[in-house]
Amino acid sequence: MKKIVALLAFVACAPKDFTPASLVTTLRILAVRADKPFAAPGENVQLDALVVDPRGNGRDVRFAFGTCVNPGSGEIPDCVSHLGPLKELDVVDQSATFGVDIPADALKGLSLPVGTVGVVFAACAGRFVDQPRAAGAPIRCSDNSRDSFVWGMKRITVIDIARNQNPEMAKIFWDGGGSEPEIPPFDACTDVKTCLSHTIDIFPADGAAESYPDPLDLKSTRTEDLVMFFFASDGKMQDEVVRLADPDGRGMRFTTHFEPLDIDPKKPIDFWFVLRDDRGGMSFAHRHMSR
Repeated sequence: MKKIVALLAFVACAPKDFTPASLVTTLRILAVRADKPFAAPGENVQLDALVVDPRGNGRDVRFAFGTCVNPGSGEIPDCVSHLGPLKELDVVDQSATFGVDIPADALKGLSLPVGTVGVVFAACAGRFVDQPRAAGAPIRCSDNSRDSFVWGMKRITVIDIARNQNPEMAKIFWDGGGSEPEIPPFDACTDVKTCLSHTIDIFPADGAAESYPDPLDLKSTRTEDLVMFFFASDGKMQDEVVRLADPDGRGMRFTTHFEPLDIDPKKPIDFWFVLRDDRGGMSFAHRHMSR
């Protein structure tokens, strides 16, 4: 729950004159999904990074990652100071897929039977260049422009007595109808008062919100909180971060409204949806509107 609140606060506290988090105009890593958000020592975890570059005009993008084991805190600098060698990958069709081995002794010496493997990652529209790790990012991009380099960290929980499945999306509806995988073309608008908004409804799969034993009271259970993050390469999302709700009795879903305000009438628009639970699980989907 604390992780979700922090993410919501990050979006909510952004200055009003800044580009909203939901508008993707530069190179971004929107999500890094692990097939095992909870992994046992000795297991291999496959990760898939959603790397988008909507205004890069097809330029080549590289992806790099390295790992740290039980760095002592959840802060990125602590992971960077314990980071192993970085490996580079090509980004193919908005995706960088790679595997991480959880050390067999990842829980050795810990006071609690829970550890962490941190995955520090970066994307670069150019050539990666090593730099001293005390400088912040363990690597930089040969193109020093702000729209050519991004980095961050993904945490994998190491535990051998519990599992967490990634929450999945079952249906994505555009204006009440399906959108698999194309969204019907729509017109641009220039006046916020008369702009015709479009409804996006996303229904989670059955069982997406898992129940699990309360770690403070094993006789009780908790149910995961699910939150949807909406992104687009143009236009405006009325709500960027949405919790699960049943507003009209038609079923639990995530709903927002997209306004094609001041969009380029000649360019296609990409939409990305990232579903997260509050225990490190996630899934993501991509939709496209052609001209």
